Amino acid sequence: MLRARSNRDYTFKMGRSVTGKSLVENRNTSDLKPGPLRFLYGSSSWILMIFSMVMFVGCTGMKNITEEAPLYTGYELNISSERKLSSDLKFELKEVNKPKPNGKFLWMRPSIVIHDMVREPKKEKGFRHWLKYKVGKPPVLADQVLPEQIVSLMKNRFLNRGYFNVLITFKTDTLPKKFSLNYDIESGRQFLIDSVEYKGDGSGLSAQIASAEVSSTVKTGKPYNLDILIAERERIELLAKDSGYYYFDKDFLIYRADTTIRKQYVRLQLGLKPNIPNLVRKQVYLNKVYMLDDYIAEDYAPDTTFYQGYYYVSDRHIFRPEIVMERVHIKPHERYSRKNLYKTISQLSDLGIYRFVNTDFREDSTSNVLNAFIYATPMKKSALTAELNTTIKTTNYLGPGAIVSWKHRNVFGGAEELSLNILGTFEVQIGADSINTAYEAGFEVGLSIPRPIGLQKLARNKETIPRTKISGGYNLYRRVELYSMNSFFTVFGYEWLKSKKISHNFYPFDITFSRVRDATDAFREYLENNPTVAVSFENQFILGGNYAFTYNDLQNPDKKGTIYFRGIIDLSGNLAYALFKAFSGRSSTPDDPYTIFGVPFSQYLMFNPEFRYYRKIGGKNVIATRALIGVGIPVGNSRVLPYIKQFFSGGTNSVRSFVARTIGPGSYMAPVENLGVDQTGDIRLEFNAEYRFNFTRRFLGAAFIDVGNVWLRNVDPERPGGHFQLNRFYKEFGIGTGIGFRFDLQVLVFRLDMAWPLYVPYLEEGDRWVIGDFNIFNSDWRRNNLTWNLAIGYPF
Repeated sequence: MLRARSNRDYTFKMGRSVTGKSLVENRNTSDLKPGPLRFLYGSSSWILMIFSMVMFVGCTGMKNITEEAPLYTGYELNISSERKLSSDLKFELKEVNKPKPNGKFLWMRPSIVIHDMVREPKKEKGFRHWLKYKVGKPPVLADQVLPEQIVSLMKNRFLNRGYFNVLITFKTDTLPKKFSLNYDIESGRQFLIDSVEYKGDGSGLSAQIASAEVSSTVKTGKPYNLDILIAERERIELLAKDSGYYYFDKDFLIYRADTTIRKQYVRLQLGLKPNIPNLVRKQVYLNKVYMLDDYIAEDYAPDTTFYQGYYYVSDRHIFRPEIVMERVHIKPHERYSRKNLYKTISQLSDLGIYRFVNTDFREDSTSNVLNAFIYATPMKKSALTAELNTTIKTTNYLGPGAIVSWKHRNVFGGAEELSLNILGTFEVQIGADSINTAYEAGFEVGLSIPRPIGLQKLARNKETIPRTKISGGYNLYRRVELYSMNSFFTVFGYEWLKSKKISHNFYPFDITFSRVRDATDAFREYLENNPTVAVSFENQFILGGNYAFTYNDLQNPDKKGTIYFRGIIDLSGNLAYALFKAFSGRSSTPDDPYTIFGVPFSQYLMFNPEFRYYRKIGGKNVIATRALIGVGIPVGNSRVLPYIKQFFSGGTNSVRSFVARTIGPGSYMAPVENLGVDQTGDIRLEFNAEYRFNFTRRFLGAAFIDVGNVWLRNVDPERPGGHFQLNRFYKEFGIGTGIGFRFDLQVLVFRLDMAWPLYVPYLEEGDRWVIGDFNIFNSDWRRNNLTWNLAIGYPF
């Protein structure tokens, strides 16, 4: 991990607060007024002017609509049901009502207006085509709507959910130049499952299917749901394939339903279709397994050796066979298993040395015996890449940067990856009255070994084999007007996946030595006046270790609600403290700490969980939420956390209505003369909610609210109001809201968020709520309150 400080994001504050107190000056960010993005100050007026023109020129979108071809304005569902319909069924009913009517804003339909205003493009590409057909949309007319077909589709969705007696009728509602539909729906009662019988025919395959009943997802007494029945067939297919039934497919299964046994109930029977091929009923065994470890399509002249029961095929012999073969889980003379096949492909791909891993099965001498071939195509052994970029930071620093990376993917013949990264950036901060510069340089050497060195038991029964990670390097960060910070680091640990959703990172050794040099007189004076801050900048060792648990359910496209959780435990100095105390014969204090080579080591406990929940609410619209909690507790050898471990709030990925690292701690207000030193704390609480929606396929929007702050664990006389107290911390959250625009290039997402504060924690208690002064049409308000955030990627 190259410990660079660069962030490709940019935040800047526009002017003073609505209370008359300058949010910029009070937080010492007057030098953060934008230089290269200064045009955005005046652009707000132009945006509002264009918006007003579209609104008030009378552009309703009805200009070219006639009574003979009226505009389709939408539909209404009038549902009569004994029980409330599920949200999933309601969503499906909306989805089948197509085409969708043109979007409406107040009394206008701006997409039609834009479509009508733009001349027909000569080509089906280019700006004019994009503006007319992507931003603009042609009017949806009545003759494009087929209500009989929609009724049929809606009935189908009801039937799939167990509403077998549904009745749907429709009527039209025609106004001058407008057309709409009203659907009357009587759903009847939803049928429940009376019983499920897994019918057998005496074959081994039939017995395998019957054994699946124990863990069936189809439950007696639950509502009939076709989606659940389909999922049950797919589950049985996977179980059968894992038991050797290679040729079996879910389409060989059939459900029979009987609704005559009991009123409002359905009895289900699951069994095999008649007349399926005899080969489907047979379990398949593997005879020979061939592993081609460096397969290429042309000029391939390999040697074949017999290795531990396998045929090992290689041309260049660049990989050690034992490294490759320990990841092959399909075995000769055993039954075929889909699970073992997928595990083989996954672990071979995870080695990081193969571009492609493909498999092929060919019939042997008998029909239910196969030979397996695994084709692994390697990547290039080494690669040199260079990345040039322009860094734009939340602190308003910007400038060119470069990262040069070199990788060797098989340095010792066992798929070990050796990497070298070199980083360099030069940054300039352009303020109203000053130009400040900073630069950064560093390197990192890393070794990734595809097995757990020293912890072989860690590899047992894992979906992916753990990797051992070793790295070390040096980083120099120089703020010309303040100080230089030198950091040396070395890391040793393990990373592995328990499943597709659960991963673990365990680094028992994470050692960093940092020191500040070349401090200017102004910075020394600031530290002298802020002794607690000064301690965090002292030279120190971080003798740490950390563990991170991650649960990631975000890649499941079928779920309405998905979860991401990451919890980190970070410890430092505790083992060293115990050893010093046992052998030194004295106890340390923060004023008289234990030292290594004359440098104190940090001792702390840190907990940092993050929870996210994403809820799909129709189409591509999503409500995304996040909760961040951070607690750092300095103990024993330390009075405060080291600067590089402290928490901060504000910025493009935090509370976006405030410039990065300017909120807190607590209700503390930093003076102007704090030289732009970041406001940090030992405790962090932050909550974010964002409604995301699409304008077009690539152009997206969002509305959000952010809440957060940091606090000190102990009282600091130089930062009054900064420490955490249960009876007032809830009064000290910075709260902001705003709207965002994103451009999705698939590879990258460019993001521009416009935010403004609702509650400012460092103002006087009676003046903190500033929501009532919102006036976006007032240029002074915009200058005093709007914060623009330019970044790459989503905030969370």
